[in-house]
Amino acid sequence: MKLYLQRIFILLFCSASINLFSQSLGNNTCATAVTVPTTGVCVTGNNNTATSTGDGTASCFTVENGVWFKFVAPASGIVDITTSDVSTNFDTQLTLYSGTCGSLIELDCDDQSGTLPNSALIHAECLTPGQTYYVMLDGYAGDIGTFCIKITTVSNPI
Repeated sequence: MKLYLQRIFILLFCSASINLFSQSLGNNTCATAVTVPTTGVCVTGNNNTATSTGDGTASCFTVENGVWFKFVAPASGIVDITTSDVSTNFDTQLTLYSGTCGSLIELDCDDQSGTLPNSALIHAECLTPGQTYYVMLDGYAGDIGTFCIKITTVSNPI
């Protein structure tokens, strides 16, 4: 019985791990962007198989292997988007867009403003509450690896 339970545990653990890592592989285009809550939770993944196909452009870097995320702007209209986390193990870059896939408008772009080395940070204000925004995460000069992206609501200072 004990051996049987151990095998079930290993099977379930391996299945959960495969599903966790495949999420990051499914967001190679804007249309397949993964939703990130604005609560500051760390959403992890990798860009190991990402390409620049369909990624569009960024004003502060050359797009080479972007992965896509989306979020709904909070009532304050202010968020911090960052890859500043010890689990991010490569040089990341971020771009924030409004609009819809196929007709995106760049709002902000960052490479190297995060609180940790090789991390990015976008502080966005005046977002329309309830509107969906898109974020592309890319690796500098083709860098790939594991990342943590966090989107945190910032309270309105007024």
